[in-house]
Amino acid sequence: MHCRQGRENRRRLYSVYRRVKNSKGEEMCCEEWRRNPDRFYTWYADRVKEQNGLCEYCHLSGDTTDNYGSKGFRKSRRGFNLEVDRKYAKGLYSPDNCVLACYPCNNAKSDVFSYEEFLKIGEAIGKAKGKLK
Repeated sequence: MHCRQGRENRRRLYSVYRRVKNSKGEEMCCEEWRRNPDRFYTWYADRVKEQNGLCEYCHLSGDTTDNYGSKGFRKSRRGFNLEVDRKYAKGLYSPDNCVLACYPCNNAKSDVFSYEEFLKIGEAIGKAKGKLK
C-alpha cells in the first residue's frame, strides 16, 4: 500500500515538474532539475516539510479545495498540489529561487509582484480566507 501511495504522489507531482521543466523553454529551468527529475522531487518533498505543507504566501493548504470550496482550477488540473513559484521572476527555476505556493497565490503573483511584496499580500489573503472558513 505504501509503495502504491508513493507512485500516485509522484504521478501527481509529475505535472508540477513538467510545468517547471518546460516553462518558456529549457532556459528557465536550472540544469540540475532538467537533467535529474529526482533532484526536483527531493527538493519538492523537502520544501513541503519546511513549509509544513502550506503556501509560502498565504499559509493555507496547497489543496485549494480546503479553502476555496472548488474542485480545482483550470478544468480540475491545478489547485490540488502546491506549485513551484520563482521568488524572482527573472531568475531560473532552481532550488535557491523557488518556493511552493498554492495555485491562487502563484497565479496572482505572476511576474508582477516581487517576492517581498507578495509575502505581504499573501498574509492578507490568508487572514481573509481564514476568517471565511
